[in-house]
Amino acid sequence: MNIIHQWISATHIRKSISTKLAIAMLAVIILSSCLTGYLIYSHTSRLLQNEIETNLATKSGAIADQAGALFKEKGTLVRQMATNQEIVNYLKTVQAPDHAQSGPLYKSVDTTLNEISATDKTIAFTWVASDKGGFYVGSGGALSKPDYDVKQRPWYAAASKAKDMAYTDPYLDAQSGKLVVSILHPVRDGGALIGFVAVDLFLDTLPQIMESYKLGQSGYTFLLDNNGTMMYHPNQEYVMKRKLGEMTGDLGELAAQLDKNDAGLMFGKDDKGTVAYFGYSTVALTGWSSASCRKPKRWQACGRLSGRQFCISRVRRSC
Repeated sequence: MNIIHQWISATHIRKSISTKLAIAMLAVIILSSCLTGYLIYSHTSRLLQNEIETNLATKSGAIADQAGALFKEKGTLVRQMATNQEIVNYLKTVQAPDHAQSGPLYKSVDTTLNEISATDKTIAFTWVASDKGGFYVGSGGALSKPDYDVKQRPWYAAASKAKDMAYTDPYLDAQSGKLVVSILHPVRDGGALIGFVAVDLFLDTLPQIMESYKLGQSGYTFLLDNNGTMMYHPNQEYVMKRKLGEMTGDLGELAAQLDKNDAGLMFGKDDKGTVAYFGYSTVALTGWSSASCRKPKRWQACGRLSGRQFCISRVRRSC
């Protein structure tokens, strides 16, 4: 009997060990499968995130470059105006509003201004301003009102110190109701400031530039001036009415990043509370900022939120 009991006991022990080994092996298999799945998920997620980030960075930079090219082309025109000897002579000799539209010099300048405006439909207005006289004359026979004072204009301080071009903040043209920016260049004689030449440029082409960059099903682009005001946004109610820093979600953080950096990427929530990737870049000539927003798939967003939230990369502005 003792032998039988010992045999039965040994059998139970062997079965118990076998069961434990089987459970242990099953656990190892399950853990290995989970780890493999997690690694594959993490790798795939990183690849997709990198693709989104690269896409945003590339398109934000491309938008900034294309907008910059627009102003560079018109800036060349304004620079040529500043070296036009007839305009220089006009600003040197005509120094009072009462004489602004009289004499042979004005006729020549008026013809030049009208010809420049006629060359390009994006030019809203071409004009010359006298520093000492305080007036301006413009295309179409325009003359400033008697109470106009060039030195009181909001652009004067920056334009008078500029060595090259100066750009105004965008504004709505009173006559056309369209968005306009003025590109100015100081005119000097022997180092002394005598006036300015300028063109007012319609920004009609900006929506075409912005909308030409597709960002998936729900992505979009927007453009900001130096004050963070929306110059372009797919929601027209935002244009020239909303400032990025005053909007809800994490857009205030994005505005802070734009103030510090020339280019970068960020992950946060938009003004609707939806998580999204943001890429941004500076328009070099004007200092404006172009930005792109792309909303990731839900599982990508969850994966991203578990890690760092803000500022994936930065390029600091030089001061």
